[in-house]
Amino acid sequence: MERKLNLRLFAIGLVSILLTAVLLVALLYQTFAEQVRHDIALAARMIGEGYTLIDRADELGRFASEDLRITLIGADGQVLYESHTDRDRMENHASRPEVLAARADGEGTSSRRSETLGLDTYYYAMLLPDGNVLRIAMEAGSIYHLFGRTLPAVIGVILVILLLSGLLSLLLTRQLVHPIVEMANHLEDIDAHLPYPELEPFALALKSHQRQVDEAQRMRQDFTANVSHELKTPLTSISGYAEMIANGMAREEDIRDFAEKIKTESGRMITLIGDIIKLSELDDESIHIEMAELDLLELAGETADTLSFPAERMGITLSVEGEHCPIWGNRSLIGELIYNLCDNAIRYNRPGGSVRVSVERSDSRVVLRVADTGIGIPREHHERVFERFYRVDKSRSKATGGTGLGLAIVKHIAMQHHATLELSSTEGKGTTVSVYFRADKPEDAAVASRG
Repeated sequence: MERKLNLRLFAIGLVSILLTAVLLVALLYQTFAEQVRHDIALAARMIGEGYTLIDRADELGRFASEDLRITLIGADGQVLYESHTDRDRMENHASRPEVLAARADGEGTSSRRSETLGLDTYYYAMLLPDGNVLRIAMEAGSIYHLFGRTLPAVIGVILVILLLSGLLSLLLTRQLVHPIVEMANHLEDIDAHLPYPELEPFALALKSHQRQVDEAQRMRQDFTANVSHELKTPLTSISGYAEMIANGMAREEDIRDFAEKIKTESGRMITLIGDIIKLSELDDESIHIEMAELDLLELAGETADTLSFPAERMGITLSVEGEHCPIWGNRSLIGELIYNLCDNAIRYNRPGGSVRVSVERSDSRVVLRVADTGIGIPREHHERVFERFYRVDKSRSKATGGTGLGLAIVKHIAMQHHATLELSSTEGKGTTVSVYFRADKPEDAAVASRG
């Protein structure tokens, strides 16, 4: 960052200097040109005064110099005297613009490329009392010569300014960047160590990101601890029963019972591992889901059919009602969501209770509701029931075979489908979970399949 900023500041300085130099050169050139015009006008007036004192035209040569060219033009345009070339070879000058202006106004100026000398030349012409025209010319080369004398000084000034610009940009860059680098040493209270007010949005965003990272780290640690704890209990049971059987400590009549308990605990582990894998897949943002239009009522009916046997075994009435409403979603994941909601409603119900699944439209959304007549959830637990491994009644949850991840999976699937969850529960009376789906096709409906 420091190097880039330094280079950019230096580049800005360099461009500014070059532009200034170009403008300065143009200004100097214009100033020199004006000075030349002034000088040749003054010279012409002086030579004009001296012209009245000489006897012959060729005596004008005493006023000429290497840079100052003198031409005397007669009333008919013929060249009467020329200081720098043979006048006999020169054409008629009656049509020259400066001569025409001099005859009309008393004086005239022009600048052009001289065909005779092959140089850009400035001309000044004035009408003399005898009707002749005195013309003074100065070659453009003399202007370049004047400018050339100042050019080394201009280049020297530019080099000095470039050097100072480089040093100042280096110092300024370090002064700007150093406080920002120091901010890295105060990430926990970065908003209290802001070198510039303009960095406040950046500091707040960085602090928010740091909190999210810390929270994610804490959640990972908690998740790891919870997984270890949840796996340790069934593994301990399985190991204990297996050891008793292997060492012959179990009575013959108890072996069947021990094997059944090992099977139950193994089933819990398999279910738990399956839920953990499912959550990991849902957390992986690089895995896209393939969405399609599906009938939510039809899918709810199919999922409920798979739970009819455990519901009957517990004496629970499971029903599905509502209207056929299409939504955009992944059939497998939506089925998983409905299954987990219904499974929870059955597990935490009362003998002879009911679970009612309904699908209906609500404004521009489609609502899936799973309502039970079970034990309900105390109000203080409403905000946390969708957390991983969170159980309202841990002893009852484990007794019914729950992993504590069902509602966490529901929450993640809902997020994947841009759906919102709503929980309504009264302790001792029952619980209703509502899922609000979008009826229209999401803009980010994935075309890539999972996996």
